[in-house]
Amino acid sequence: MPALAAFLRRHLGWLAVHPAAEDAATEIDALVQRSLRIARPRHDRRIPVGPCIANGCRGRLTAVARDPGSALPSAVECDADPTHTWPPERWRALYRNLPARPTGLSAREISTAWRIPAGTVHWLADEHQWRRSRDGRQVYYAQEDVLDTLGRDRLESRGRLERDSTSP
Repeated sequence: MPALAAFLRRHLGWLAVHPAAEDAATEIDALVQRSLRIARPRHDRRIPVGPCIANGCRGRLTAVARDPGSALPSAVECDADPTHTWPPERWRALYRNLPARPTGLSAREISTAWRIPAGTVHWLADEHQWRRSRDGRQVYYAQEDVLDTLGRDRLESRGRLERDSTSP
């Protein structure tokens, strides 16, 4: 890396006007980002929230709880528009504007909380006859059935994903 950095610094003037400068900058940026992910892995917790509440946006919101000391603060982020971001102090107001969703846990939430493959979640649901509800194509499994099968203590130790229809 030091040799590459010295080369780039030495030839910066020539590289900046070269026709492939933009492509090179994009590749170098991607390399830096990959290197940073390897050198400083993040342990952000990502919890699906629901559809974006911004008018006309078709994105999905995710609460991102970042590690202490992270350069970025925790936030609720939209996957379609990076300007649709809510900091923690605005989460309560955001919650009031979210559309009602069926109670229960999605296969993705269960998979994330217990760190098991989504296919295993579906198998467990069939094997243990979990009650389910649908919201369009999305299936939600009855929280009590999931907790009876997988255990309450593991859920609480994995970031308190547990929720019910009355709590924010």
